[in-house]
Amino acid sequence: MNAGRNIKAALCLILASSSACLQAFALDERSELCGYVFPVSSYEAEIDGILISLPANDRLMVNGKIIAERTLYDEDSRSPSPWEDSGNSASIAVTKNHILVKTNWSDCVDYAWSRIFVLDRSGTLIADNEVWNVHYPGDFFYEGENLMYRNEWLCEKDKGAPTGLARVHILESGAKAFVEDFRPWSKVCGERTPSSPLYFSAMRPGSTER
Repeated sequence: MNAGRNIKAALCLILASSSACLQAFALDERSELCGYVFPVSSYEAEIDGILISLPANDRLMVNGKIIAERTLYDEDSRSPSPWEDSGNSASIAVTKNHILVKTNWSDCVDYAWSRIFVLDRSGTLIADNEVWNVHYPGDFFYEGENLMYRNEWLCEKDKGAPTGLARVHILESGAKAFVEDFRPWSKVCGERTPSSPLYFSAMRPGSTER
């Protein structure tokens, strides 16, 4: 298997130095790690006439205007990163009051990065944050009018929360940032986990940067 990959890479270099050939080889490598992937230059979704697009990870645009630009936490560059392929993805959830956009970046081995953007229904950015402890399954819920995030790591009882409580992250109605808080462990963890997590659907790949 490794010999075959080495031969394919050598042929790319010898025959043409073709960028298309090299890209195909890179996709083959990624597909072995991530499952089948294909080239992606952007993601987008249209919600009630509002075009939400991500021409890079994490550059968020609404109706052609950049409203947020972020970088992966461990990158030296200040520029958002190209998507490269569908192994890196974006998803969206729509509620009565909010549009949530979640980005995901992974090497499909041991590194992952995710960010959540929260917009109001007009497409105005309210808040964004790195998704906490991304290697552990987690969900966003509503607690009244507030958004709450919990995950399995935060629910472990040795994570510094007071006895009987679990750490959560809350975006209160009218607030501009998530804050750490505590909730009764029995209400957000274990068998009594909130039963209506927000559903995120995949954003569609776009062919050009808008």
